[in-house]
Amino acid sequence: MYIEGGSDMKQGMVGRGVVCAVAVLFVGISSVPLVDSTPPVTTLSFDPEVPDGHSNWYVSNVNVTLNATDDFSGVNVTYYRINGGAWQVYDYPFLLNRSNYYTIEFYSIDNAGNVEDVQSASCKVDVVPPVTTYHVDDGGDVHICCLEATDDMSGVYATFISIDGGAWQKYGSPIKITMDSYSHTINFYSVDKAGNEEDIHQITIYPHPDESPPTISFSVQKIVLNKLKFIALAYDVGSGMDRVEFYVDSQFLGNVTGPGPEYEWNWTCPDADGHTVQAIAYNKAGNSAANNNVTRYHPFSYDHRQLRLTQLSLKFLERFFQLFLLLK
Repeated sequence: MYIEGGSDMKQGMVGRGVVCAVAVLFVGISSVPLVDSTPPVTTLSFDPEVPDGHSNWYVSNVNVTLNATDDFSGVNVTYYRINGGAWQVYDYPFLLNRSNYYTIEFYSIDNAGNVEDVQSASCKVDVVPPVTTYHVDDGGDVHICCLEATDDMSGVYATFISIDGGAWQKYGSPIKITMDSYSHTINFYSVDKAGNEEDIHQITIYPHPDESPPTISFSVQKIVLNKLKFIALAYDVGSGMDRVEFYVDSQFLGNVTGPGPEYEWNWTCPDADGHTVQAIAYNKAGNSAANNNVTRYHPFSYDHRQLRLTQLSLKFLERFFQLFLLLK
């Protein structure tokens, strides 16, 4: 049987069938629920990003940041724990501010319930410098100074010393200080393996007390007429010389300071009387010694040569005056 327009009708029915099939397929697909089977991904970062000390040690506080992402259902929660402690919910960055070896474990859960495998990261922090102690043994003429450094975290790298302001050098064995009349200073500090430096400490080693007085000799020289020069020679092998004091008739005139050995004092005598002159030497320890030859000195006295010269001078003047009178 022939139906007019049958070919077009057939094509139309086929077209409608395709549309219906696509519609049924679309409806079927849209009715199937979406499935999220992929867990989230969490990353950890440190600040500073790399260790700021030696041998991969941090010598400052470290900020820890966790960042979780999920491309489907989204991140629900992130957990972390430090060195095997209790799990905690991560809300914001946290600080590692104590010296320790740190292991940080972490993971996240998305809104579909997918649980990430536990991740971990580690770092080592040493924010405390070493501590150095000392002990000085009094060996008489030689003092022995022993240094000992400790560090509870990264360990001691080295101890450095400077003696009497000299160059810094690495400490290796006890320091022997030969004692003399002067004090000696030892500066020291230690550095740990992370790079932390201890503050500089100082030891002052003093010599044995000087109980011996200095030695002194004393003399007097006439400069002209009644002007005198006192001369003292003083020595001290212990603490060293400090000063010499000069006296006339037990009255203090003044002192001359310094290491010596020669000390001088000029004095003008106000009269022709005899006077007692003396010098007293003091060392740096305060010990003193006076000259033994305390002398009764007459400034206007003359020795034999001076007296003879004076007599001849007077004789000459006398004759010159007589001759002058005759000529007149």
